[in-house]
Amino acid sequence: MNKTITIIGNIGSGKSTLAKILAEKLSGILIDADLYAANPFLPLYAVDHSRWALATELFFTLSRAKKLATELKKNKLKHKVIDSGLLMGIEIYARYHRNVGTMTKEEWLLFRKLTKDYVHSSLIYPNLVIYCHCDVDTCFNRIKTRGRKFEIHHSREYLKGLENNFPILLRKLKRLNISIINLEMTTFDPRQNDDIKLLIKEIKKYVTSI
Repeated sequence: MNKTITIIGNIGSGKSTLAKILAEKLSGILIDADLYAANPFLPLYAVDHSRWALATELFFTLSRAKKLATELKKNKLKHKVIDSGLLMGIEIYARYHRNVGTMTKEEWLLFRKLTKDYVHSSLIYPNLVIYCHCDVDTCFNRIKTRGRKFEIHHSREYLKGLENNFPILLRKLKRLNISIINLEMTTFDPRQNDDIKLLIKEIKKYVTSI
């Protein structure tokens, strides 16, 4: 039976690189659920965060849920490696907006209610989570180096705000008995064969039939 593995971590931590390599090494299916190009609210959000944060995150959440519902049904004999998925959107980005006030308390409660009512938990929570931890300065420098247009306004303060939400998410995953592998991405390099072999060996402790 296939298993789902979700890769989480701050922007620039190496999630996408790891997800792509891991899916290949496991002969699995890579699911990229970022969907940045498809979100019509992003340009508006860039101008006015408080006005458009809720619409932006709701669009992301519902669109990702739809994509995951479709992709997870495909080729049930293969493992699925999910880049960020709904975990990052719901528990990191949306929570950040509540923390800094770009979502009001009422908007946050509405977001949580709609997520609970319309997104099945099986789409949010995988069999295994791999947390890519990376210090904020390293993430910030990587973002500047790669020069993606939609990331140019990310500040160190924004990255720190996101990073503060990971301990909350990790505690929640533990309460739900979801297995977690912690990777220190300042020393771990998925492009190094020895490093990825060690990771796959670790994964086998949690996910059978690999």
